[in-house]
Amino acid sequence: YTMVKRLASLFSLTLEFFILGTRAKPRVILSLLVMLFGTVMAAQADAKGTLLGWSAGLLSCLFQGIYLAYVKKSGAETGLGSFGVLYYHSVLSVPILCILILIFGEVPVVLAYPQWTQTSFLIVLAFSLFLGVVLNYALFLATEKTSPTSTLVSGQVKSILQTAVGMFTFGGSDTSFNYLLGTALNILGGAGYGLSKYIDIRERQQAAAQQQ
Repeated sequence: YTMVKRLASLFSLTLEFFILGTRAKPRVILSLLVMLFGTVMAAQADAKGTLLGWSAGLLSCLFQGIYLAYVKKSGAETGLGSFGVLYYHSVLSVPILCILILIFGEVPVVLAYPQWTQTSFLIVLAFSLFLGVVLNYALFLATEKTSPTSTLVSGQVKSILQTAVGMFTFGGSDTSFNYLLGTALNILGGAGYGLSKYIDIRERQQAAAQQQ
């Protein structure tokens, strides 16, 4: 799942073109295609993968790409900063969240939880909520300052460690040559994307220096 989530950047790049009207440079597209090729190779070698699992992962990539593209679009159109966009997205999400809570009957389960009176539980809960706010703000800020695709790729750095740990935990993973090569290509494509964006920054800096 961690590896297939890296395809979210490819979905995001396509959605940026249709929703935001931005075009990626060939080296950026090449880096993401290397990630795609690595993921497909690893998927074919992973005997434990299922059609349902991969379909759910790809659907998650699509929705995440759409979400971040519209985060960028809403910020650009309204002139709101990352905190303002986060605030309105959160407010608009509350009714949907409440409906889902009622549909799945989670209210009695939450009220019946025996640890509500435990100080340690309340401290951990408050800390988790705080980290959730910080994480979401960082996500919106990164999308505002860069792009949805850059936000996704930068967030996948931690996936390198997760992939390595996942190979040896929770029952292990396929360690065949194709699986390992596909994983390596996936990581290589992500590194290539980072290098491409760094080159873009240097080119803009040089162009700005020449105009002065």
